Amino acid sequence: YDQKCMTNDKIKIFFWGHDYFGGQFLERLINDHSHHFEIAAVATNLHPSKEAFQKKIKKSKILIKKKLLLSEFLEKVFFSSIVNKKFLKNPPPVYQDITVRELAFRYNIPAVDASIIYSGDLDIINSFDYDFIIIASFGKIPEDVYTKTKSTVINFHPSMLPQLKGGSPVYSAIMKQFECTGFTYHLLSQKFDSGPILYQEAVTISQQHTCILLEKEIIRKGANSLHFLLTGIKKGFIVPISTDKFSVASYCFRTYECSAFLQPKHSTSDQLLRQIKACSSWAFGNAYIRQGYRHFYISKASSTQSNISSKKDIQYIEGNGLLLRTSNGSVAVSEIYYKQEYYAGKDLMKLKGVLF
Repeated sequence: YDQKCMTNDKIKIFFWGHDYFGGQFLERLINDHSHHFEIAAVATNLHPSKEAFQKKIKKSKILIKKKLLLSEFLEKVFFSSIVNKKFLKNPPPVYQDITVRELAFRYNIPAVDASIIYSGDLDIINSFDYDFIIIASFGKIPEDVYTKTKSTVINFHPSMLPQLKGGSPVYSAIMKQFECTGFTYHLLSQKFDSGPILYQEAVTISQQHTCILLEKEIIRKGANSLHFLLTGIKKGFIVPISTDKFSVASYCFRTYECSAFLQPKHSTSDQLLRQIKACSSWAFGNAYIRQGYRHFYISKASSTQSNISSKKDIQYIEGNGLLLRTSNGSVAVSEIYYKQEYYAGKDLMKLKGVLF
């Protein structure tokens, strides 16, 4: 590859995405790569409450089919939303997030509702002036949309496809103990995350990586690579490769399999630490333990050689913080979020009588 092949002309992008992952990706393009890209328009949920309700209906149907609706309702709706958020005023920590909708309003970017895309309205899609359509966490798109638009439609997926297809690849990579993950730019097909691959880049998972930190690194590297990719497509030195030439596919955990609810006595120390790291994200807040009706969100934890000497499942040891008894030892918790305050060091003793 010759750097002289790079063009100085701005590439016009029609961006499709929502909040959480899509918003972070678009913000990175606007803030760090405005010299390379012009965001010609966005497609997103302009009516998020309506979209959220439709997703809940769809998820409920899946849970009924799996016979998991009651357990999901008790833990995620009754205990988490009703008891902790509303009655006890104890919501999980909120990470800074930005939606594609907010960014469109902030930067005066033309925006269309996602329903236009899902309905396959080509006239509106093709009415904008753009060079490429870039997608980040958007949902299933009708085939006509990506075969009959006036430009290439490219999806950004945070894993090395065909590994970890699905909606929770970063969480799954940590829970499955992957040493490495990455991102993939690929063309679309009617099977999720299965279209021909255009570009991939690996990202090593370190011991320090929580889900939110790993997602940010993947987004940063993905945004940094986009100009090279689009220029390469324009110049003809990047061509799609069928996923048939790659290894056997693997899949993410389903939404109902992703849990922030910790059960220390039924987990090994390693499993518990992985779950705490994997749930540190915009989508989860933090992993939590429950004492009675109260949730205590764990923001920092580590392995330890110390063991709990008493019969209790939680013990405070100065210098170690709180020790949680697990099925094969213990985990040291150094910071907890409870009722919108962080407790660390000696301040953990303020939770005595409530948590331990």
